Amino acid sequence: MPFWAWAGSVYVMPGVELASIGDVGAWVPIGTPALGALFSYVGSVAYVAIVEGREKRFIKGAFGKYLSPDVVAEISEDPSALTLGGEKRPLSLLFSDLSGFTEISEEMDAQDLIALLNEYLNDMTQVVFDEKGYLDKYIGDAIMAFWNAPKAVPDHPDRAMRTAILMQRRMASLNERWSAEGDREPLKVRIGVHTGEVVVGNVGGEDRFDYSAIGDAVNLAARLEPANKTYDTLNMVSETTLAMSDGAYRVRELDIIAVKGKDEPVRVFELLEMEGVPLEAAKERALPVYEEAMALYKERRWADAKQRFEAAVAACPGDGPSLLYVERCAENIADPPPADWDFVVRRTEK
Repeated sequence: MPFWAWAGSVYVMPGVELASIGDVGAWVPIGTPALGALFSYVGSVAYVAIVEGREKRFIKGAFGKYLSPDVVAEISEDPSALTLGGEKRPLSLLFSDLSGFTEISEEMDAQDLIALLNEYLNDMTQVVFDEKGYLDKYIGDAIMAFWNAPKAVPDHPDRAMRTAILMQRRMASLNERWSAEGDREPLKVRIGVHTGEVVVGNVGGEDRFDYSAIGDAVNLAARLEPANKTYDTLNMVSETTLAMSDGAYRVRELDIIAVKGKDEPVRVFELLEMEGVPLEAAKERALPVYEEAMALYKERRWADAKQRFEAAVAACPGDGPSLLYVERCAENIADPPPADWDFVVRRTEK
């Protein structure tokens, strides 16, 4: 007999479901087990859906304000990529601070001040999000952001450096807009960028915590931002970050510094623009002269270096790094440093 003819028949009567098994003549109740299996399956699917839904809601709630919507969506679809309990990971970190904001806050009406601050923070945060960065926190008008966590970002040094450049462009646009709206002094944003291994994860108590980063690399990045004041620069990036980038940037060497509280020095650069983007004419004239002067400075030819730094200042009056090195050369001529001087400037302020 063909298989399909005897494989089985099902008889359904009120309250009873029986199945015949081949030619054996045995009748087996299948209703209850079948319904049990069905309910078990449905329950399992529902449980998984509930758990996954709860997980996605947690991720969106925890990261919705700190990451761009598309990145949050990616993470919520693949929560396995997250390690929230804490892990060591290389990050590129950015700290920014609005120069002169304290003075402005004393002069402006409270509502106007908050409106200005919110507009500034909104624009700068959008730049971070556009480059797939994580907004760690606002500290007044200051911003802390990082890349490569919670979602891996292989080109995190480049994204952090691009963000610094794009934030400066956005700052220029904001100043133009504010100037057109009324008589207001232009604001400047100082930025420090560094890359290094940190501990990243949920930091806080049981009821309140933040996903954040801690470690020496965080402290160094935070110190680079105010170090800009010494050189009258806007963007400072560490050699570590620059070496890990694709190199498509216009930079100039500033110094070798050891920040307060740290003995290990780091070479730092002024991050000027993307490669191929022209600067103002005076700056373009000054940069090659500055490079010549820096080469002479490293050879301890203080008088020759001073002349070239002065030439850089003549080409671009007010150029901060050139002015600083004119002073340093004069000091070294008057009181030469020892032969074993390592050129490291040890900062005594944050």
